[in-house]
Amino acid sequence: MVSVHGDDKGLILPPRISPIQVIIVPILSRQLEAEVLEASIEIRNELESANISTEVDSRKEFTPGWKFHEWELRGVPLRLEIGPRDMRQKQVVLARRDTGEKITISRDEVVTRTGELLDAIQKSLIDRADEWFNKSIRTVSSFNDLNSVLNTEGGFVRIDWCGSEDCAKEIQEKTNGGIIRGTLIGKDEVPGKSCVHCGKPAAQVVYIAKQY
Repeated sequence: MVSVHGDDKGLILPPRISPIQVIIVPILSRQLEAEVLEASIEIRNELESANISTEVDSRKEFTPGWKFHEWELRGVPLRLEIGPRDMRQKQVVLARRDTGEKITISRDEVVTRTGELLDAIQKSLIDRADEWFNKSIRTVSSFNDLNSVLNTEGGFVRIDWCGSEDCAKEIQEKTNGGIIRGTLIGKDEVPGKSCVHCGKPAAQVVYIAKQY
C-alpha cells in the first residue's frame, strides 16, 4: 500500500482504511477566530454523524501551510479548509490528497460532497493501482526471455509452469532471484503446452518477480 499509493509528499491512504478520512484545518486569524473554530467543530460533528472519521487541527502554534504539509505526509485522503472569508461566503474548500485538486463547495453541501469525494478517491486509487499492476506484467514463452525481462525490466512475468518445486528452484537460481509469486486470485488461466523452463507439460500459469 505504501509503495503503490505513496508519492514524494508521503503516504496516500485509501479512505476505507484511513484512520482519519477528513482533516479540518481552520484558517485562524484574530478576526472571527472563535467563530471559525466553532464552525470547524460543527462540521466535524456533522461528518462524524455520517460515519466519516474526522478531526480538527486546532493547534495555534503551527501555520496552516505547515499543517497542510503534515497531513499530506500522513496520507489523510481529504482536507477541509475554512477561514473568515469562507465563513462570510458560506463555503468551505476541500483538497484531495491523491490529486491535489481543490474544490470550493457551499457549506450546506459538506456532508454529501465529502462522501462523494471519498468514494471517488477510493475508486481512483484502485484504478490507478490496477493500471500500474497491469503495465508491470510481461508475458514470455521462453526461458531466455524470462531471464532477460526479470534482469532488465523487472516487474512481474507471466509464464506457463509445470508445477514442479525443483523446477521452481532452478528458475530462481538461473534468474538470480526470480521467485514464483502465485496465480491471479479469482481467475483460472489456461496454460500453454509446455513449461517455459523445463519443457514438460504445463500445469498452470504463474507470475514470477524478483525480491528486492
